Amino acid sequence: LKKVKFDLVYTRNPWTEECFSLFKIPVKRHPIFGNLSGSKIRKLMRRGKNWKKYVPKEVEKIIRRVKDKVI
Repeated sequence: LKKVKFDLVYTRNPWTEECFSLFKIPVKRHPIFGNLSGSKIRKLMRRGKNWKKYVPKEVEKIIRRVKDKVI
């Protein structure tokens, strides 16, 4: 929370929802998209594989912006 400002968090993970709610950050549950999950996308990212085709362009831009600020 010190490095990135969150306006809203989307998750289906109860623990994540609880953590962000403690800091009064709004949390919304997103629908499930087939068998694709955030865990699978993060795994692709760590392995240097193509993850961008699984997310909307807007999400790709946000991830790039956050990565640039954190690194």
